Amino acid sequence: MREISVRQFGSGVEVANDAYSIMICSYSAMEVENMLIEAGFGEVRVNGTLEVQDPALDAERIAFEATA
Repeated sequence: MREISVRQFGSGVEVANDAYSIMICSYSAMEVENMLIEAGFGEVRVNGTLEVQDPALDAERIAFEATA
């Protein structure tokens, strides 16, 4: 669990604040692919971008394409 806080300022003075707990999960591409298959999706493909190309090993983002 992580906590994020939000503060709102008006004329340089804090006028409101709030804190929220969030859960951040990290999954490998293979784990996401397996979850999609387990959920009933077929023809799951992992692409490096929204275009069809293999992802680079150091890619910060990848795209999953699956049919229902």
